[in-house]
Amino acid sequence: RHPPEKLKEFEKLNNFSLKDSMAQAARKKLLAGLKFVRLKNFEFNEDDCRMVVTSAGGQLLSSSAPAADVIVLASAQDLSGPGKAKWEKHEKQGKDFIKFGALRQKLDRKSYKLQ
Repeated sequence: RHPPEKLKEFEKLNNFSLKDSMAQAARKKLLAGLKFVRLKNFEFNEDDCRMVVTSAGGQLLSSSAPAADVIVLASAQDLSGPGKAKWEKHEKQGKDFIKFGALRQKLDRKSYKLQ
């Protein structure tokens, strides 16, 4: 267990309140109604990614059959290699979209968007 002062320091550093985030998560699923695909080099492995996305109400779909309305979870490496054209018209987000979204219980689709 971490001492309370470490938690307060972590909350301040990452601009969130664990108490507020937990209360928000109990009221509404952050990713409810959203669909995602995870590309090969995304920083969270597939099992961890699936756990975070589904526990927040989202769906993690196979990247082999892209739907028009999915958010692509990717790394910069995924977007510079072969096959990047397949995802060109989709919204692409990096790991901080998931990490800070979960911590803060807020979707920030602008700050963490990959180009």
